[in-house]
Amino acid sequence: MCSIADYWPRIKRIPLYPDWATDDGDAIICRTFDGSNVVRVTKPEVFTTDEKREVAVRHYEMFHKPPRGN
Repeated sequence: MCSIADYWPRIKRIPLYPDWATDDGDAIICRTFDGSNVVRVTKPEVFTTDEKREVAVRHYEMFHKPPRGN
């Protein structure tokens, strides 16, 4: 499970780097490890349970973690 306190450290280990908040206040726009892509990362407070935060972090890890060896 992923608590609010664990959420951003896990996002940074992907690594995704925060740039700016979205206008709706629900997310942070982040850049990928090589700076080529922009990713909308939902703030952890938006998710109502640790389980939903865990699913979100796993999604970001699956699609945005650099390939091994980089």
